[in-house]
Amino acid sequence: MDMKILLIDDEPQEQFRALAQAQEIEILHEPDRHVDECLEFLRREYWDIDAVIVDGRLDPNQQFQGLSRTTGRIQELNGTNHWWKPFCVWTGYAEDIRNVVDQHIQVFDKADGGQPVLDYLKGIIEDLPAYRVKMKFKDALQACDTAKLTPDSKNHINAILRNLFGNSTLDEDYPKHLRSCLESMFRSAHGLGLVHEKCIEKNRVNLTACSLFLSGHPVEKLNVKCTKRHAPELVGQHIHHILNVTNAFSHSEDPIKGKLNAYREWIKTPYLLYSLTFELLDVLVWYKAYAEAHPNIEDNKKLWVVDSQEAENIQMIPGVITFIHPQGYGFFSASTDGSEAYIPHDVVSANELIQGMKIEVATVTKAKGPVVKKLRILD
Repeated sequence: MDMKILLIDDEPQEQFRALAQAQEIEILHEPDRHVDECLEFLRREYWDIDAVIVDGRLDPNQQFQGLSRTTGRIQELNGTNHWWKPFCVWTGYAEDIRNVVDQHIQVFDKADGGQPVLDYLKGIIEDLPAYRVKMKFKDALQACDTAKLTPDSKNHINAILRNLFGNSTLDEDYPKHLRSCLESMFRSAHGLGLVHEKCIEKNRVNLTACSLFLSGHPVEKLNVKCTKRHAPELVGQHIHHILNVTNAFSHSEDPIKGKLNAYREWIKTPYLLYSLTFELLDVLVWYKAYAEAHPNIEDNKKLWVVDSQEAENIQMIPGVITFIHPQGYGFFSASTDGSEAYIPHDVVSANELIQGMKIEVATVTKAKGPVVKKLRILD
């Protein structure tokens, strides 16, 4: 079923039969659902529902106050979401209702059957950016459900994607929303045993730790690692990039934040947002396929091990990565005394290090100077 239309009717079972023959359209109806419950369902699933059909009938006082209230609530939802959700009235009192509802609301007579109303809505839905997003990014939006994204997170992703086709409003807090999507995915992965329990303690998700563990790298700060790399290297790089960019916006003291704010002020485009979003969608699609292929929690947990290297009592020096060379090696500067250390190519690659990242290191002295042999990525 490609299209989803919500039917709000006091007798939906009877009306459903008149509509259910339509192909490529799913009619959502609940025989025992009150109008208020239908409207609450519409609020929760706003971006998954393509249109609404509202029954129009006389109130006990021979008025249409209930209908006016229902259509008014739908218009309020459209205003709240800064979008127009197509809806119409399907009634046995067509002529009477046309005289009392807003002239922009289409009214159809039940005596003409269900096809005219469905043809009308289908013609509108096919041209809506929200529906085009739903069809074009179907696999990614389905992956959002597997990753157990919250309704708010899904709404923000929808808004970003709709902006590609129209003028949907973009939230300036989008870095926070993208991090929230990864947080939901990591919680889901934890439920499947793909992320260690130490990575989520006291209901707080350590995003960096989850990223490292899922990629098979030691989480030295937590003394754990996974013997198998779940996330392929490219997926791990996507996650790392998303966290690195958005982390600057979630920590006011991060020196990168000022640079990114200046970047966004100078280059007033949504392309950085689009880039991060498409990376996120790739990650979610990968996660959906991987989670479905590895559903056995106990088998996944058997891959958890203690990182024995942590048992070494090595003094760790805090600082920042000051430079990553295109050839892969880098340099570290200690925050205590400004001393520098060389970071070998394999250490940079294994930990997916980038310039500006805060880390703690242990070094060994060699002929050309200090060399990083062990590190921890700081939150």
